[in-house]
Amino acid sequence: GREGELIQRWIIKKSKVKKNVYRLWSSSLTKAALVEAYANLIGGNMEEQKMLDNLYDAGAARVIMDKFMGYNYSRLISLTKTDGVTVNYGRCKSPIISAIIKRDEEIKNFVKKPYSYISVNFIKDKDEFTGVVISDDNSRMDLKSHNEAEEIKSNIGKTGEVLSYEEQVKINYPPKPFDILTLQKKLSDKYGYEAEETLKLCQSLYDEHKILSYPRTDSRYLTSDLKDITNNILTELNFGEFSKFVNMAAQVNIPGRYFNDKKVIDHHALIPVIPEQGIKRKYFNLDEKEKNVFDEITLSFISLFLPGEHYKETQLILNSNNIRIKAKGKTVLEEGY
Repeated sequence: GREGELIQRWIIKKSKVKKNVYRLWSSSLTKAALVEAYANLIGGNMEEQKMLDNLYDAGAARVIMDKFMGYNYSRLISLTKTDGVTVNYGRCKSPIISAIIKRDEEIKNFVKKPYSYISVNFIKDKDEFTGVVISDDNSRMDLKSHNEAEEIKSNIGKTGEVLSYEEQVKINYPPKPFDILTLQKKLSDKYGYEAEETLKLCQSLYDEHKILSYPRTDSRYLTSDLKDITNNILTELNFGEFSKFVNMAAQVNIPGRYFNDKKVIDHHALIPVIPEQGIKRKYFNLDEKEKNVFDEITLSFISLFLPGEHYKETQLILNSNNIRIKAKGKTVLEEGY
């Protein structure tokens, strides 16, 4: 991608190489993908060269921005705004910090405005459900005055007439596999791991243990060449706590919705990979934190083989003394993954 093109061109320029240069470009590291990439090296025609030049120009422009903003603003702010404390100003970090400060100011200066809404409980044939009083646009009616809410509440009758009833069967499919960002969020919520720590653990699983695909990915899709090996990976995971889930998923392929070559720029989503000694042997050499990371990625991968959750979503609108009330309900038909 952009960074690789920039770094390699710098090296080529310094070494004064004048030969033609081609790129082996693959988003996947399977043997089939690498063989295909080698057979289709990039850089041989004007259209490809223009695309590569654009990549290089984008990388070079970013370096210039980092240099001018980083060097100059770091010095300027350190000398004029911080009483001698050295600070680093960055192209990415500083605007983000500014946005955080702005949001903190909004929260600090927020003025509370009380409001009320009306929740209504119903019983029908011993089934109990809850609805809310709605406005003409079918959204929840939020009232600025509690007294106004009490008045509307007092006018609601003991019974209600059904004005409309809708019922839909829906499917909640397993989530797409992790990219590094969604994994970092998940592990932060679950274990309190800092983003940098999660990345370091993933790098260890990739570099040292060789049981994880390339971790620095921003894609949540798989490439089509992985279709033939995903079942092999699933079979390799048939041990320990994973076995009961693998057995549920056996004899099923990952649906096509998770494969999309166009949505993978440099590297596909995070999945387990098979090292020479097999996953099981490597797994038991992991420390606790490495196992936590690998477990999360692996369970996400296995879930892709499992069916989605089938559920029935019900929505009805009732009228009680000319006051409209909307209620929603969900009934799970099949738990799925």
